[in-house]
Amino acid sequence: MALEPTLPGMTGRAQRTGRHFWKSAASSPRTAVAEYILDFYSTIQEHERLLTSQKIPSWDEWKSFIADGFRDAPFLCHYFEQNASWYEEGLMKIYGPVARERQELIIRQRSALSRGTK
Repeated sequence: MALEPTLPGMTGRAQRTGRHFWKSAASSPRTAVAEYILDFYSTIQEHERLLTSQKIPSWDEWKSFIADGFRDAPFLCHYFEQNASWYEEGLMKIYGPVARERQELIIRQRSALSRGTK
């Protein structure tokens, strides 16, 4: 039986996330990276109400950053779609419009390809 590393002082979601990370790190570096990034996004979303200082980015800036991250990383989108229940609901609100944009782009690309093959 393999032992999983534990994360001292962490409980609840953070501890579960750590366990997911260690399992996935052994199976796929891409999966581990996706979990790491999504955990970061989820943590930012959890602390949205605290993002009020002039010295740190606003919540709107963070939302834009997270949406851009989804736009730029198809593997992250795929992983999030498969495991969305692990993360804060607010991430789905950010991801939803990005997913629609991606789907519309795929439809346009397929349409352009089919017109080009006729």
